Amino acid sequence: MSVVKMELPSLFPRVEQKTSLNPERIRCARETAGLSKVQLADFLGVTSRTVANYEEIGAPVSQAAALADALQVMPSFFSVSPSAPLIEDLYRMGRYGSGR
Repeated sequence: MSVVKMELPSLFPRVEQKTSLNPERIRCARETAGLSKVQLADFLGVTSRTVANYEEIGAPVSQAAALADALQVMPSFFSVSPSAPLIEDLYRMGRYGSGR
């Protein structure tokens, strides 16, 4: 007797995880800019819980421009790729002085 394995469609289909912005870089940029989570949330038009989520699990890539505008960094700062600026580059971009 052979066993036939059938795969039934799930009632809860898997949602493909989308690429997100680096949560550590979001937090670092916010703190460096001197903004609270509430202030950043107001600027972005989201809740402070949403900002907390961005800093815990990452933000959608679609938020890169808005976050960059609010925090005065380049949008590429939030991505982690070989060409992404280092966190230390916040100080080299002009807004935060010459560094520590």
